[in-house]
Amino acid sequence: MTLATREQLLRAQQQKFVDVPCPEIGEDVVVRVGLWTGAQRDAFEAALSDRKELGTLRENARAVMVVHSALDEQGNRMFSDADLQVLSTLPWSLLDRIANASGKLNGVGPGQDEAAAKN
Repeated sequence: MTLATREQLLRAQQQKFVDVPCPEIGEDVVVRVGLWTGAQRDAFEAALSDRKELGTLRENARAVMVVHSALDEQGNRMFSDADLQVLSTLPWSLLDRIANASGKLNGVGPGQDEAAAKN
């Protein structure tokens, strides 16, 4: 076992993402979903703080995931918190597909904390 150095830990900031197919938008269209930083995870949890505990279904939970996860071509958040209401009107199947991909990537959702603890 090797102890990580400060430099190695700080280099771990590289952006990870997955591209999620979105046939509701177009045949070859994807939405890029990114791996959160610690600050982004905290912001996501704060956005849900007035709802039930993490891991349970909440009002607009899928739209909140999309707001905090969808990235533009430069790797920046595509949406702001002000977009939540309009995003919540999108087709359920689209929101669910993006939110599920983000949940898997970021360890959020039912069973994710338990799965992360086993690894």
